[in-house]
Amino acid sequence: MANFIISKIDLDENGVFFGSGGNDTIKPESQYTSTFYTIMGLKGNDWIEDGNQDGILFGMEGNDTIQGQEGDDLIYGNEGNDSLSRSPGADTIYGGQGDDKIYDDAAFVDRFNVLLGNLGNDTIGGLGFLYGGQGNDVIDGGDYGDELSGDRGQDVLGGNGGNDLFVLHPTANINEIPKGTENADLITDFINGEDQIALVGISYQDLNIYEITPREINDIFGDRAVDNNFYGVVKFLAIGYQGELLGVTGRDRSNFELREDDFITI
Repeated sequence: MANFIISKIDLDENGVFFGSGGNDTIKPESQYTSTFYTIMGLKGNDWIEDGNQDGILFGMEGNDTIQGQEGDDLIYGNEGNDSLSRSPGADTIYGGQGDDKIYDDAAFVDRFNVLLGNLGNDTIGGLGFLYGGQGNDVIDGGDYGDELSGDRGQDVLGGNGGNDLFVLHPTANINEIPKGTENADLITDFINGEDQIALVGISYQDLNIYEITPREINDIFGDRAVDNNFYGVVKFLAIGYQGELLGVTGRDRSNFELREDDFITI
């Protein structure tokens, strides 16, 4: 294991610092440096931090932990099960392969972040645009309006506070994905009049919305439904399209309905 406290003189001519190929700890000489860093962890399970300047941080291979500070950063986990997090800043965090945990500080409404899970079963939390990609992901927004998209896999989407947009993708027209429930998303906290559901390439008139029982939800989502057991919810609605289940949501009142103005088409 190697420990690196880097300064400007440690960078190559392109402003890049490369790890040793083992399990490295890489930090800037000063948290308040004005130097722009690109840090490449290479192989091994690395711990990487940057200062308060904008930076590009790559974990590469291994199960890496990357922590950004202030500034607008690009953080890329790549291979392995990575833990990627950031403090204030307008950031892009990309998990890559593996089951990653991606978090960004959700307390700063004036900062828009892009958090991308990509492959694997990822856990994503923060403020901004949150995208799961492939795999069965858990995605939680912040206290303000977020855009949440699970994409492929059976995802659990929670907007938390604010006016959130939940994106549902019909996938039955993609040859390698059969119709059914393989890509259904579970929306845990939809509120009429505050949140909306975005439909990709289809409209409200194309949907089949029907009531679904808790047992059916458990059959589809298994432990993922149990972990989000909707205390107090008395009515669940399924959102279907041409034989494919796109999503499920519920509320704490028996007259809960999904209306046309709850949806937009993108």
